[in-house]
Amino acid sequence: MNKLGIPLLLDKYSRFHNYLRISLTERCNFKCRYCVYDQDIDYTPNDKLLNSDELIRLAKMFVSVGVNKIRLSGGEPTIYKGLSKFIYEIGKIPEVKTLAMTTNGFLLHKKLDEYQNNGLNAINISLDTFNPIKFEYISRMKGHNNILKSIHKALEFENKIKLKINCVVMKGVNDNEILDYIEFIKDKPINVRFIEFFSIGNNGWNKNKMIPFKDIKNIIQNKYGSLTPIIDDPNETSKNFKLNNIQGSVSFITSVTEPFCGTCNRIRLLSDGNFRRCLHDDNMLNLKELLNETDDFILEKISNHLKEKKRAHAGMDIISKLQKDGYQMIKIGG
Repeated sequence: MNKLGIPLLLDKYSRFHNYLRISLTERCNFKCRYCVYDQDIDYTPNDKLLNSDELIRLAKMFVSVGVNKIRLSGGEPTIYKGLSKFIYEIGKIPEVKTLAMTTNGFLLHKKLDEYQNNGLNAINISLDTFNPIKFEYISRMKGHNNILKSIHKALEFENKIKLKINCVVMKGVNDNEILDYIEFIKDKPINVRFIEFFSIGNNGWNKNKMIPFKDIKNIIQNKYGSLTPIIDDPNETSKNFKLNNIQGSVSFITSVTEPFCGTCNRIRLLSDGNFRRCLHDDNMLNLKELLNETDDFILEKISNHLKEKKRAHAGMDIISKLQKDGYQMIKIGG
């Protein structure tokens, strides 16, 4: 709370931001086409990145003013050398109810036991195809079996880890596999999330590659019957559904056709120390430059910056033009 008793993470549209996404590293072992496309990546020099202690300090600072959900991302978080320690330090904070991670799953199966024991309780694994050859085309990396291995490993923690699969649907690439995902979760407690291909940092987006969620929904319903809505949290960004006789659930991330800005409660801390109040807003506050100041001073700066968050981001056609020279998705985090 500030001196007037107003929550520090409340913006001028009365959105309280209790969900912090932390990009631990810009590095990734994949070069997915919808993320880096054909770009050269301008990595931040190591001395300009937050070290582990600085990341932990800032994370605790956000928790002290109301954040109770933290998601770790990258780049690829599993290649971050301090990952296990970071999970432990954040996982032992009582106020953090959800400690999640978004990963490509390539290395996850090797240390998932340790991560779970240290406090990780939710995982999103990216799986954009069930076809190993297509997988190599999308990710420019071999190892499709490793991702499946990580998914099955995560299922061993059914009552301890909430498991989701992320699939970015692209026309002419993987849109013919939508029903394969439903078959996959038929007897598994997995939430599969179909994500509309959206524009970020010159990632090759154009509307002809994007499949609207309603089209994906119709494909599923034509085979399996009606999707039954699940009552969502007020700040939920996905549209969530159940299907008869399917153990798993289905969600849609509709960033393009039906943006969810009005109830957004997400903020981002990047590995270079930049605080990002919206995925599509390149106007950031560098917290690394403020680390010699007190926590109260830094939190006041964060609060003031957050108050200028826009009501909603622009449409994807506009964003795709504005962000060609902006931050790349690999730096912002999933």
